[in-house]
Amino acid sequence: PIEFVWIQGIIAHLDADAREMILDDGTDTLLVSTEDLVQGIHDISIGSYVMIQGIVIVGEDDFGKVVLVRARLLYDLSPSVTSDVNMETLWQYEVMESLRDF
Repeated sequence: PIEFVWIQGIIAHLDADAREMILDDGTDTLLVSTEDLVQGIHDISIGSYVMIQGIVIVGEDDFGKVVLVRARLLYDLSPSVTSDVNMETLWQYEVMESLRDF
């Protein structure tokens, strides 16, 4: 099973105190908890393009399996922060290149 992930995507939903978010990586959405951040930016908003590294937690609720990522690191990669408008496009190529090595 996967225990640690590195994801980049757009924040689709952010709760009022920024402790949980829904991240859209272009393939699906994922619930992310930011309560355990070791390093990161707490000044994020809906629409921000972020990179998250975290631990995968799998559980169950009344509706079935629930997957949560408990973020340890969070970086805002939005063009206004990084000055690189190609960050999201480059990520797709980084993933394809890393898959070649498997």
